[in-house]
Amino acid sequence: MAYPGYGGAPQDAWAPSAPGPGMDPFYQYFSRVAGSDQQISVLELQKCLNTLGWVNFSLNTCHIILDMLDRDYSEQMGYNEFKEFWVVLKQWKETFDRYDLNRTGYIEGPEFHNALREFGYNLSPQFVGLVLYKFDFETRRKLNFDQFVNTCIMLKGLTDHFRHRDATQTGHAKFNYDDFMQVAVTFAP
Repeated sequence: MAYPGYGGAPQDAWAPSAPGPGMDPFYQYFSRVAGSDQQISVLELQKCLNTLGWVNFSLNTCHIILDMLDRDYSEQMGYNEFKEFWVVLKQWKETFDRYDLNRTGYIEGPEFHNALREFGYNLSPQFVGLVLYKFDFETRRKLNFDQFVNTCIMLKGLTDHFRHRDATQTGHAKFNYDDFMQVAVTFAP
């Protein structure tokens, strides 16, 4: 499958191999996407993702993806970050497709809840309803893949912050007001 604008993707774009130039097709694909600076900006990421043909990824989701992986705060993604993202994106896409039972390009409430359970989240139906309400701006009942990715990143980030504060790993954490507000602002749209 060719990816317009980048001269074609590696034969198996889902299987990145060892970093570095040479014969690694995934690295070659990364190089085409990243350009001469060998860093992927938010706009380059959006263009890359939108060539996959699954859904039009919003600039907001691309910013969130970049923020999730941008450990050096460069506001860009290097090869290792892109490779890490590609592996996670594959898992999210496979899960999304498995729960999009009617093949509409959307997963609805019960499908979404089951997908979250597969990821290991034990969340109430009320919470799932709230997430659908927050991320589906049209019907408040279903998510496309862009919205699904956005929610997965939010849930992972919030869970990581909670686990960090749950010293005994019992499902209970202590937050002071400022700490709570910092976490809330981090994940505010």
